[in-house]
Amino acid sequence: MLAPMVPSPIKPTRMLSSFTCVAVPGYMQHHMGEVVTLKQKSPKQRARGKTLCRRGFHKWAVDKQTRFDVREGKLVTRKRCERCGIERVELR
Repeated sequence: MLAPMVPSPIKPTRMLSSFTCVAVPGYMQHHMGEVVTLKQKSPKQRARGKTLCRRGFHKWAVDKQTRFDVREGKLVTRKRCERCGIERVELR
């Protein structure tokens, strides 16, 4: 003899072809994923801030966090590129 079927607490809400959607209480409120944008960046946006520095046109700014220093009787100034972050030392 076959065992009688026991009704489960989770019941299908609707049928879509061969896929069954199951309603689980409290699942959708706590497990929703974030919305991800699938738009691809344009070449201009991908290369922003890289092409000028790669070709030697840096945007130098004086690094004010470093202390005052003198080398070979000249003032030492540390400069940092604002786009790519490399440093350069200048003697004046």
